[in-house]
Amino acid sequence: MRRRTAVVVGGGVAVFVAVFAGAVLVLARWAPTSASPTARTSPVVASPSTSGQATPSPAGSPSPSPQESPSPSDSPSPSPSPPPQPLVFGDLTVHPGDLAFAYTPKQFSVSGGTAPYSWSLTSGTLPPGLNLATSGLLSGTPGQLGSYVFSIGVSDAGGAGSAATLAITISQLPSIAPICAQSCSVEAGCQDVCGTFGTLSGGSAPFQYAVIGGALPAGTTLSGLSLAGTFGPAGNPAPSFTVQLTDAAGAGASVAANFKVTPHITLQAESLPNATAGGTYLQQIPFSTAYAPVAWQVSGMLPPGVGVSIVHNTVQLSGRVTSRAGQKYDFTITLTDQAVCGAGPTNCAVSQSYSITVN
Repeated sequence: MRRRTAVVVGGGVAVFVAVFAGAVLVLARWAPTSASPTARTSPVVASPSTSGQATPSPAGSPSPSPQESPSPSDSPSPSPSPPPQPLVFGDLTVHPGDLAFAYTPKQFSVSGGTAPYSWSLTSGTLPPGLNLATSGLLSGTPGQLGSYVFSIGVSDAGGAGSAATLAITISQLPSIAPICAQSCSVEAGCQDVCGTFGTLSGGSAPFQYAVIGGALPAGTTLSGLSLAGTFGPAGNPAPSFTVQLTDAAGAGASVAANFKVTPHITLQAESLPNATAGGTYLQQIPFSTAYAPVAWQVSGMLPPGVGVSIVHNTVQLSGRVTSRAGQKYDFTITLTDQAVCGAGPTNCAVSQSYSITVN
């Protein structure tokens, strides 16, 4: 009997324990949840609400809102670097040079590309004595005459390059020889072509000229190694003057000169006496010039039987008049000497009109 009772009792206890556990589970299900998670509770990941506010995470830290965490598409992308510009030369003008005269340095330049730049001779030959530095400076003292064609190149730090072909002529140093031993004589009235006072040799064109002392003859201007304009008046010789020449290489030369202006050729009679029919006619017209011999020409008509000749410094009209009385003859005498007075060349000349009536 005791053994059965114990079993019953033991079964009752088991039932009681089972009922009590079920009640506890029911109560735990309907009881409020604690703010702190238990070991059995899995953490809940917060999701953004429709209002844009974040739900606190189990750890109590706020989660960033959409505004606080921009998407990758909203981040700016870096701009690509612009490509380097092509190399472009600056002024490549080079001047000629003179032998044994220091060359005025030429600094080449370039733009674009990537600095630093390096210059070099890529083909041809520089005039002996000149050198091109890697900086682009051309300098030196020419040591040989001639014309030289060469190419220079430039490269940048990025490996880009460009080249150009140039030419330089090396000449003798300029020198000027005076034309007149002491003074240059010109006839008053001379124009443009009669004022040369020196001859140039050597040098590198173009040339520049300047009066550096004295004064030019009245009515003239400087034109290279000549005087242009109209010389005059006579009897007014110009004082000495000095002209300085500078060539394209920077070398110079000078020459001193002066001009003596002589009187223009002149017939010294404005009229002639009349002639007598059947009589002898003899008249002389003096003229002055410093440039003999003199040529003569008559236009119009002389009295029949009268001729013209040059005797010393006179024009001589002579002969037996064969015209009848009452006749009038008009003519012009022109004299030309050996002085050049204009282009062509045109020599200096004088003309005078006359009339002779036969009585």
